[in-house]
Amino acid sequence: MSSVNISDRIAALLKDKQLSAIELSKVIQVQRSTLSHILSGRNKPSIDLLERFHTAFEDLSLEWLITGKGKMYK
Repeated sequence: MSSVNISDRIAALLKDKQLSAIELSKVIQVQRSTLSHILSGRNKPSIDLLERFHTAFEDLSLEWLITGKGKMYK
């Protein structure tokens, strides 16, 4: 599954993990508005945010999250 952009891939992760955006923002410890801006495509995620995804979901492939290449999970 290779989505077009990172906001699509984050949305795919939400769906796969059966999390709402509010739940995800709590899991990765960011403000809901920060995540909302990324999901809408308004902002791109920072390196810090990508590290938070990696910490929260150790099985998540960062290559997939960042580039869309490969599989969602390691």
